[in-house]
Amino acid sequence: GVPLNQPCILQLDCWSVHRSVAFRTWLDVNYEWICYRFVPAGTTGVAQPCNVDIQRPLKLAIKELQHEDIVAETLTQLRAGRTADEIRLDVTKGTLRDRSMRWVVEAYKLINKPDIVQKVCSILADQYQVLMWRAGFLALQGWYYSIQPLFREPCKC
Repeated sequence: GVPLNQPCILQLDCWSVHRSVAFRTWLDVNYEWICYRFVPAGTTGVAQPCNVDIQRPLKLAIKELQHEDIVAETLTQLRAGRTADEIRLDVTKGTLRDRSMRWVVEAYKLINKPDIVQKVCSILADQYQVLMWRAGFLALQGWYYSIQPLFREPCKC
C-alpha cells in the first residue's frame, strides 16, 4: 500500500560516480522523491553494516575461488609440459560463465550463516531505534526531522 513515489532516503557511498553531477542530476530528474545522502568516508562499518559483514566476505570468497581456478588451470598446463610463456588461461564466455556461477554459489554458501545475518540485523535495528528516538525528540521540540549531521551533502527534499 505504499505509493511508488513515497519519499525515501537513499544512502550512497562517496564513490566518484555517485558524487558526479551527471548521476545526481539523473536522480533528481527521474526520482524526485528520493532524498540522497552520502555516507561519510571512514564510516562504512557503522552506516552500512551489510557492506562490511556480508558483502566484504562474499567478495573475498569469490576472489579466493577465482584464484583457485587460475592456480589449478596453470598447474595443469605446467604438468602437461608447457613452459610459463606458453600458458594461456581459458577466458572464453562459456568457461567464465560456468566458473562465475560456481564462484557466486560457493561464496554464498560460505557466508549464508544465521549468525552473520543476525549480527547485521541487530546493527540495523539499533541504528533504527536511535533514529526513531531522535525523530521523536525533535518532533517534541517542533523541529523538522532531519539526519543531516550524519551526512555531507544536504538533502534535496
